[in-house]
Amino acid sequence: MNRPKSARPVHPIRAIFVLVVSLLVVLLSGLVASTSTSINKPRRVNTRSPHGKPTAGQEAVEALRRGQHSGPVIYLQESHTLEVNHVGVTTASNSLNAGQARPLSLSSGDFDSDGVEDLLVGYQAPEGGIIVFHRGNLDAFAPQSQESFQAIAEGRFPSPFLKDAPVFNIPLNPDFMATGNFTGGGNLDLAVAARGGHSLYLFAGDGHGQFAAPKVMPLPGAVTVLAGGEMWYGQGLTRLVVGVENKDGAGLWVYGDAGQEMTPLASYRLKAAATAVAEKRASARNALAWQSATT
Repeated sequence: MNRPKSARPVHPIRAIFVLVVSLLVVLLSGLVASTSTSINKPRRVNTRSPHGKPTAGQEAVEALRRGQHSGPVIYLQESHTLEVNHVGVTTASNSLNAGQARPLSLSSGDFDSDGVEDLLVGYQAPEGGIIVFHRGNLDAFAPQSQESFQAIAEGRFPSPFLKDAPVFNIPLNPDFMATGNFTGGGNLDLAVAARGGHSLYLFAGDGHGQFAAPKVMPLPGAVTVLAGGEMWYGQGLTRLVVGVENKDGAGLWVYGDAGQEMTPLASYRLKAAATAVAEKRASARNALAWQSATT
C-alpha cells in the first residue's frame, strides 16, 4: 500500500522573496495609476502671486508654459509705445507731438488696398478734431527680406504700422468713427460724428489711403452712438446706424446709399438713448439684427 507523500516545507528565504515581489507589484501598480490620473486631468494654472495679486506678464506666461491647461492660449506681449512720425498738417502734428491731443476713437480697415489692416485714430485737439492714419506694415505679417526673417527669429518683431503717419484735420471732435462701403464706390469710406452733434461727416475713400472732402449730412437729433454693418447681407454695401435723441425721444436711424447720397432707410423708437450698438447676423433671415444698450 502506497503512502501519500508529505508536502515539502517552504524555505523561509523563498517565502520572503515572494512577499517582497508582491509588494513591489502593488506599489508599481499604484504609481502607474496615479501618474495616468495626473496626465489625463488638466491642472489649474495659478497665475497669481502668494498674496493673491496677478503675476507679472512674463511670470504668467512661464506659469502657463509649465502647467497643464485645457483649451487654446493666447500669449500677449507687454505694451509698448509706437514710434510715429506725424506727417501733414503742421498745427495738428505739433499738438500730437506736444501731448495736447486727447484720443477719442479708433477704427480699422484696409484703406489703401494693400492687403494689410490699417488704423485710424481720432483725437480732440485745441485747434479741433484730428485723424491720424497708421498704415499697416506688410513686413510685420509677411516678412519681405532675409533681414526681417532674421530679426523675427531673434525676437525683434517689426512694428505693425509704418513709422510715417499722415495727419489731417476735421471740423468736429471724432467721438464716433465707422468705416465701410457707404458710398457704393467699392472702397472703404469713413463716417464721423461728434457726441451731441447734429451732423454726420462722410469721407469717401479712394482705395489708396486718401479721403475726399467730407459731405455733411444733417441728422434728426443729437448723436448718442454710431456704428456700421451690412444690414441687408449680400449687397456689399454698409449701412450706418445712428442713435439720436431729440424732443420727441430717442431712436435708432438706419442710413444707406441711394445713388450718391446716404438716405434714411428705417428708424426705431427707443425708451432711452442708445449708448452702444452691436451687430448680430440672423442666419435664418440672412440679415443683421441690431441690439442697443441704453442708459
